[in-house]
Amino acid sequence: MSRFSRALAAMARLAAAAGGGLLIAAAGAVPAAAAAPAIADAGPALGGGHTFTFAVQPAAGAVRDAGPRDVLPCVVRPGAKPAAGCGAETVRCTLTAAKPFVSSVSHKVFADANVQCDEEVATLVLHETLSRDGAQVTGASDTQISKPAAATVTDTACSPGTYTNTADVSITVRDGYVLVGGAAHRSVTSAPLRVGTFDCDLVMGGSVP
Repeated sequence: MSRFSRALAAMARLAAAAGGGLLIAAAGAVPAAAAAPAIADAGPALGGGHTFTFAVQPAAGAVRDAGPRDVLPCVVRPGAKPAAGCGAETVRCTLTAAKPFVSSVSHKVFADANVQCDEEVATLVLHETLSRDGAQVTGASDTQISKPAAATVTDTACSPGTYTNTADVSITVRDGYVLVGGAAHRSVTSAPLRVGTFDCDLVMGGSVP
């Protein structure tokens, strides 16, 4: 099983546990937010994810290298009209850094992150950072090649403090294309989870204030 598949499976198990009342998460979550250039910001997505776009187009060969018998539809000679399919196209991705939560079974703080694009890209490099009181305590990463998605799951021993989860993704466009609009790098941070002195010892069915 691939690392991506294992991460998705782990996330599915955690979600199932949450449905059974085994996971404790703070109430009053606020939407995740991240700064992004307006040209590449499509606004928040359902489920707390941050959706962004960037534009790519086929890389045009150098005109001076094109011979009279070459068939290079994206090489545009002076006065010529570009061939169909040589314009820019938009790639849409959603990056999610889930709010951390405390498991009443393991007494650990868990968090997960994922990125999902609407088409395959050359590489997706996803980094997840779980922090307590502004300092990193653990993290995870996932690199996918010629895939549209990546996912991570991480955890740490429960300790009082304020936890946040940050997801950072870098995307390389597929071969033969170049980036012409927006940015293929994004970072998003979850809403905070506040864990008090006694919250790590909560019994099943309790709640974190």
